[in-house]
Amino acid sequence: MLKRADEALDVARILLSMKRKQSPAACFHSKWAAEEFFLTYLFNKGEKLTKVEIRNVLRCCKRYDKTFSEIETLALFLSPFGEEILYPNGLNVNVRNARRAIKAVEEIRSFVLRKIGEKS
Repeated sequence: MLKRADEALDVARILLSMKRKQSPAACFHSKWAAEEFFLTYLFNKGEKLTKVEIRNVLRCCKRYDKTFSEIETLALFLSPFGEEILYPNGLNVNVRNARRAIKAVEEIRSFVLRKIGEKS
């Protein structure tokens, strides 16, 4: 789980570092990475989820540890970068938002790693 989350974050960073920046794809992979980090935490708690969507996995994390509410705004920022990226409906996906998305995931990653006792 953690490896898959880190790989998704790496992909987001790579997409944004390209000469022709791939902001929508970077945002999509950022959201995916965040979901995977939350799933890593839940997996460590013995949880097996079938519905993997950022709001759902965050809600499950908060059942185990209320302090997950501290990073809720980060998760909510990432939330639209799922299907809305594939089927945009006025969503503003630019380099600035892609950078914010990657920073949000990096903060989520650090938070989750502290919770599961891993080194960053």
